[in-house]
This record gives sequence, C-alpha cells and structure tokens, in this order.
Amino acid sequence: MADLVLTITPTESDHRKSLRATGRRHAWRLRVAGLLTVLVSLPALAAGEPAPWLTGFVFAIVGLALIAQSFLWTSALVRRLPPSAYEPRTCEIGPDGLRISTGVSARQWSWRAFRSATRTPDLWLLRGDRGDTPVALQRRAFSPEQEAVAGDSGSHDVSVRRHSPWNAPSRPASLLSAKVWKVWPRTCW
Repeated sequence: MADLVLTITPTESDHRKSLRATGRRHAWRLRVAGLLTVLVSLPALAAGEPAPWLTGFVFAIVGLALIAQSFLWTSALVRRLPPSAYEPRTCEIGPDGLRISTGVSARQWSWRAFRSATRTPDLWLLRGDRGDTPVALQRRAFSPEQEAVAGDSGSHDVSVRRHSPWNAPSRPASLLSAKVWKVWPRTCW
C-alpha cells in the first residue's frame, strides 16, 4: 500500500529543467569539445595563406556550432517531445518503492534500484546505476504535509553510496531525508 499518492502533470518547463539537471555532463562535454576545436583552428587562421585559413575557418565554425548546441539542445529536445509526455502521471510512494503510472503504462522501482537522490529547487532526481535514466519528480506536486510524511517515514531504503569503493554497506535512509538528498544551491539554474 502506498504512503503517498500524487498526480503529476509535467509542463514544458518541467521537462526543460529535468533535462538540464540530468544532462549537465553532456553539455559540458560539448562545450569542451567545441572550445578545443576552436583553439585548434586559431593557428591555421593566423597563418594567412588560403588553404590553412580555410581549414581553420571550418574548424572554428564546427567548434562554435558545438558550443551553441550545448546551450540549445534542451529546448530542441523539449520541442520534439510527443503529446504523451505532458499527460498526468500517478506517482505512488510506499515502503516497497516507487510506482509511476499513466493511462497506458506503469513503471515500478524498489528503493534499492536507486543509488542516489538529488534535490534541486524544482525537482527530485532519483538516480539508478550509471547510464540509467534518472526519475524526476516535480517538487511542486508535493504539499508541505506530503513532504513531511515522506521525510518522516523511515521505511524507505534509498542509499546514497550503494557502490562504496571500500565495499562498506551504506546506511539506509528516509526517501526525503536531508541525509539522502544532496541539496543544490539556487544559483545552479
């Protein structure tokens, strides 16, 4: 039986914030690759001869395009989302885990499936193993009373460091406990 049952209706802003929070590493890789490409092009541009200058110009354009893409990719992805991405979802939080369902499908996770949880000003991101898509829960869907209920119930088993380098067992904690959530500063957006 679920402790909390919420209805979450994601908006375009929610999807954009979720993609930004989960795709920071990808965006920084694009920025670094673009910057390095631009830096490689500078000696060829400085040569002044037509053939190296043209090569340098092409490299500079590619580098600038990579940098621009790192800033614009979240908006492009959000524009391409299907209408089903904006349908209401029912989120059930219980002692056994998390279940998110729509009118068409349902997905369920046990608390052991998550290795960390991150609280941003707008979202809670539950992360599984490396490469798994994080589960994003919009904080506006929770009332203060529901946050308190989820934070006080000690039956949830979410570990921050399940994969400890020293193979030490990690301590189970409450789902919304401050011990579990890494709090991001408000300036990250």
